[in-house]
Amino acid sequence: MNHDTATRYENFVRKLVGSYTEHPDILQVTARERAGTVAVVITPAPTDFGKVLGKQRKALTALEVLLCCMANLEGDRISVQLIEPENRMNNRRVPEILNPRWSDADDKEMAGLLSEVLDKTLRLDAEIVIKPMSGETMLTIVPQSHVPPDVIGALHTIFRAVGATKGRRLVVNARTQ
Repeated sequence: MNHDTATRYENFVRKLVGSYTEHPDILQVTARERAGTVAVVITPAPTDFGKVLGKQRKALTALEVLLCCMANLEGDRISVQLIEPENRMNNRRVPEILNPRWSDADDKEMAGLLSEVLDKTLRLDAEIVIKPMSGETMLTIVPQSHVPPDVIGALHTIFRAVGATKGRRLVVNARTQ
């Protein structure tokens, strides 16, 4: 393992987590190799801690699943730590506000992000079928090979969080082969 390995994980986490936080500019992500394991430490803005953790820890667990897949392909071991900011603010549930200006370009951007995540976590080149509906977009993965169900679940959780931040319900599923 080398510095490039840690940087690759750092950049991946920063891009993915930054896509569903309100303050990606404050998000701190560090990755270091220690005793044969890449340790990824995430410190979000005080108002974003709840989003990174997720309801019942689901968002963080989904991120861990994706990082473990990525690490498996690279032959690495990985650990993830979420640091709670000292001045953490409790997030109150706010009503979901849909973005009325959501466009086809936004759907394509989300499909591109999904494709990039699939490439980095599974080295999977898959077609992404975009199906916009009233108030939501369904992103269907059409893989050339099997995608593990836990990965689909993790992607669905992460993209729900991304969609909530951007004002659009995003649903991820996969066609089976």
